[in-house]
Amino acid sequence: MTDATAEALLRRGDAPALRLLAAAWHVAEPETSDHIYVALGSILFELSCAEPGDRLRFRAVVEGLLVESDPDVCAGARDLLDAVARAVRD
Repeated sequence: MTDATAEALLRRGDAPALRLLAAAWHVAEPETSDHIYVALGSILFELSCAEPGDRLRFRAVVEGLLVESDPDVCAGARDLLDAVARAVRD
């Protein structure tokens, strides 16, 4: 269930969805964060094959979360941005 929820949020790719995902990833127990990371891997592969504009849009949404007032969202967004930067080169 966690995998499907994380993947659905990532596929939406908008700020509200990624805000939830970032906060959840930051506060998740290790097993849950592993499930989120697996879902992220699938999306990162798709982004690596996508048009540059799609990658830039996804990255811009995540970067926008770095200024959120919720510290869990900010920390999760930093982790998410690091994962995107490692996996998806522009």
